Amino acid sequence: MWNTVLFDLDGTLTDSGEGITKSVQYALEKEFGMQVPLSDLRCFVGPPLKEQFMSFAGVSEEEAVRAVERYRERYRPKGIYENYLYDGIKGVLRQLHEEHFTLALTSSKPTEFCRQILRMFNIDEYFTAVVGSDMDGRRTDKYELIEETIYELGMQDLRDEIVMVGDRNYDCIGAAKAGIDCIGVTYGFGQRAELEAEWPACIVDSPIELRNVLIGQAGSGINGTGGSSFRGEKSTKVTGYGIKPSVMPEDGSIFRCIFNCVVPVAFAYIVSSVLYVAIIWGMQMFLPRVEFDNMLLVVMTGVVDFILIPFLYIMYRRDEIKRKAHGRTERILNPNAFGAAAVLVVALFSIGFADTIQVPLGVLIHDEAGAEINASLFQNVNLIIQFVSLCAIGPACEELIFRGLVYRRTRDYLGVWWAVLLSSIIFGVYHQNLTQGVFAFFFGIVLAAVYEHYGTIWAAIAAHAANNLYAVILNALLERELVSDTGYLFMLVVSCAAAISLGFYIFKFDQKKNVI
Repeated sequence: MWNTVLFDLDGTLTDSGEGITKSVQYALEKEFGMQVPLSDLRCFVGPPLKEQFMSFAGVSEEEAVRAVERYRERYRPKGIYENYLYDGIKGVLRQLHEEHFTLALTSSKPTEFCRQILRMFNIDEYFTAVVGSDMDGRRTDKYELIEETIYELGMQDLRDEIVMVGDRNYDCIGAAKAGIDCIGVTYGFGQRAELEAEWPACIVDSPIELRNVLIGQAGSGINGTGGSSFRGEKSTKVTGYGIKPSVMPEDGSIFRCIFNCVVPVAFAYIVSSVLYVAIIWGMQMFLPRVEFDNMLLVVMTGVVDFILIPFLYIMYRRDEIKRKAHGRTERILNPNAFGAAAVLVVALFSIGFADTIQVPLGVLIHDEAGAEINASLFQNVNLIIQFVSLCAIGPACEELIFRGLVYRRTRDYLGVWWAVLLSSIIFGVYHQNLTQGVFAFFFGIVLAAVYEHYGTIWAAIAAHAANNLYAVILNALLERELVSDTGYLFMLVVSCAAAISLGFYIFKFDQKKNVI
């Protein structure tokens, strides 16, 4: 859900065409002796001036710099005031401010001029940050300006809460490069076809329609599937529960849907098998004296998972882009805030759940072969290697497969509950032994719930990594007999209490936008 809006200035908040085109006309005549009608100079509204002078007049960069100076000779004393606020914009800004949106200005115009224009129209009070280009012509690229604004707002890790509003394709391109959404406006100087070519989140035709989209998605969860929640305010609207998504034409037949859900696992299994065979063959050829032991197995697992991650991430991002492009809101996870405190809570909850459930599973399931395989992962393996391979790379790889791809795709076609069940079953089967498989099934349910609740794959990765880290550390302590039976029993009691209390907090009292 968007709660932070970055506004372009020219063509979005103000109609600055008269002042800009007349100042450009003045510069072209004074610097190059060109006499151009104002109607031909509207292309200068929006893009960086220097680049536009070079493109329009076919001049060098040095000549374009001089043209910019000429432009400012007229613009500074006169052109800046040949500017008009679009009808309804002031009311829109006031309403967004009252609805607790964070507003910022991101423009290719020099920051000094931006601030002067905001003060001129008495709307500067609504903006938390104002970021423009430098007077010397540096920092005019829209992507750089957006990144600077995000940094100034301290929202580098909250990009899914930010939307850029602009009237030109430069705004859409810069927003996409920065990893944020964009709303295109047609009441400015850009054309609808120009905006549509860059696939913005939506296109609006008036300031009032822009207001309705922004405030409407906050109340109904259009960007995402949840209710409104700003700056820590608790939402009372529960969504994500019992979602029954509609099938898109591009989904294809039921067989295609099944194929799409299974293909990530098949891809990972086939590619990893090929990589294992290639690594073993290569070692037999070039390092025949190296012994195959647990240490080497864990290293190979880490290497294979590390190679898989970029390919899985590309698949994951393509899915996300497709969901947004088709505007199917029931398919988009609406994120709760996942900051440092949430990471700690999720980590402790997953550790507590995993530690608690291991005890009854150990009593009920007698799978000596599986238990031996599980224990072999830790025997005679350097702790640093275990941390890197089993606690960092492994969880990232598996979460991209099972939550990022299998769960999300199944959720797209069948809804939340079937997605939780089926992805957890596949997650359990993937582990290929009864001991790990049954545990993975129950833990998969928890991971899917955490992912659904927070709406970010990082939540599932954090939970998975915390569980593996705890297992590695606990096994090392038990192996070295640093924990007595009484101490271990105490840890189990604490883990059980932590799992119940933290789980209750996450899914009951935390901001609810998606609920399992």
